[in-house]
Amino acid sequence: MKVTPEHFAELVERPGVNPASHVGRYHWIAVESEDALPRAEVRELIRESCELIRAKLPKKFRQD
Repeated sequence: MKVTPEHFAELVERPGVNPASHVGRYHWIAVESEDALPRAEVRELIRESCELIRAKLPKKFRQD
């Protein structure tokens, strides 16, 4: 999941959450186990990730 730089620094300190291979430098994380994060937090991170990605799309590809 793509996260903000602030969330990235906080999340990768937790067990079971690592920078994603090849794209970690762009603030993507990999969750290694189901119990690394609470489900509600995972849902929020997915929503945030979608918003971050959508914000970078050219206007003609966005569905605002």
